[in-house]
Parts: sequence; C-alpha cells; structure tokens
Amino acid sequence: KRSIFWESLLGHLSATEAKVVRMYFFDSLTQKEIADNMGTSQMNISRITRLALGKLRHLLVPEDMESLGSI
Repeated sequence: KRSIFWESLLGHLSATEAKVVRMYFFDSLTQKEIADNMGTSQMNISRITRLALGKLRHLLVPEDMESLGSI
C-alpha cells in the first residue's frame, strides 16, 4: 500500500524530479552521487530536489493552514 501511495505522488512530478526523489530518498544516494549518475552538478540536483519537494508538499498540505485552527 505504501508503494502505491508514493508512486501516485511521484506521478505528479516530472520524470527527472521523480528519478531524483527516488534515488535520494529510496536508494539513499547523496546529491553528489545522483549528480554523477545523471551527468549534472550537485547544485542542480539540489534545485531539482527542492522544487520536487515543494510540489509534493503542495499536494499533501492544505493551502489554507488557518482553516485547521477552526477544526
């Protein structure tokens, strides 16, 4: 069930973003290792990771956090 959840979430990312997130969080590779594997810089992997996590956060967190206070 957990893998279906994550695959569903990763489906909202670009192929590159999903690959980086998988390698970083599921394969436990460092940003440098991912960068070497993908032929890019560690700084670019950092940027891709930050953008991907922002997209995932947007999917998981209600936009209006203040509405939670009235629950």
